[in-house]
Amino acid sequence: HIESLYKSHNKYNIHVIEPQNVQIIKLKKILSIYKKKNNIFFYKKILKFDFDLDFVIISTNANVRRKIFTNLIKSNTFKNILFEKIVFSSLKDYRNTQKEINRRKINAFVNFPRRSFKVYKYIKKKLIKTKNINYSLIGKNWGFATNTLHNIDLFSYLTNNSELKVNTFNIDKIRKSKKRKGFIEFNGLIIIKNDRDDILILQDFKSSKDTNLLNGGIKIENSQFSFLIYENRSKMYEINNKNFFIKEIEIKLPKQSELTDKFIQKYKRKNISDLPTLDECYHIHFLYINSLSKQLVKINNKYKNKIPIT
Repeated sequence: HIESLYKSHNKYNIHVIEPQNVQIIKLKKILSIYKKKNNIFFYKKILKFDFDLDFVIISTNANVRRKIFTNLIKSNTFKNILFEKIVFSSLKDYRNTQKEINRRKINAFVNFPRRSFKVYKYIKKKLIKTKNINYSLIGKNWGFATNTLHNIDLFSYLTNNSELKVNTFNIDKIRKSKKRKGFIEFNGLIIIKNDRDDILILQDFKSSKDTNLLNGGIKIENSQFSFLIYENRSKMYEINNKNFFIKEIEIKLPKQSELTDKFIQKYKRKNISDLPTLDECYHIHFLYINSLSKQLVKINNKYKNKIPIT
């Protein structure tokens, strides 16, 4: 987010709150490659600023996000906010934040960027008038715990339907996250349907022997078309299911450093957002976190109120 705003030709004053020196040093090293510089200021803690904030981005881990939001809003005024997903590891935190944001009439969004990708907008146009869409992602260690929500949101976007229900949910042995201290990871299977019988199947295997030829690829299909999307290869295969004509397409998946500035400027100028609102995202968070909590509590009751995923 910071890189996108810092290198932008649009004018920003960027105020970064980061308590750890090592992270500030890393960030400054990343930013040092850019000749064009927007103003940037660093702080070790949340302050009461003597000016209103136009846009706030909270990209911390989910377990501290509610506390940071509460401290920030106590002493500052702002119009817009962008949350990273998973927004909160507790549904109670989510609901309390919703109430506060709605009371203050703040515009709140969640960073599910795939909705803004050209490839998925293209697929949506192809599927927009059809039903019985099947969406599947089957592979090995693709980050089931944290990335499932990205896929649920994309499924909801492509089908234009948020009336979702979990049909099947199984998780494998819980393990500590290698990337994030204090958090967990696991493999599993989740099957979700909406009220018009579109189906989402997400499966993350723990060993390569269980995977198939679609490993790591997203498959989206209906009676007319099939799309095989390999994001890590920047490739998509579009298949006409009537004549079996296959078209190979190069796809561009923008990095976050290319997205944040565009999102803010589009919303600022046109009052239009490709990203879903906090209210719109509550249903899929409830669907996933509530279902996951029931699975985890069977293993350990400490996961009853908060789930250590981010």
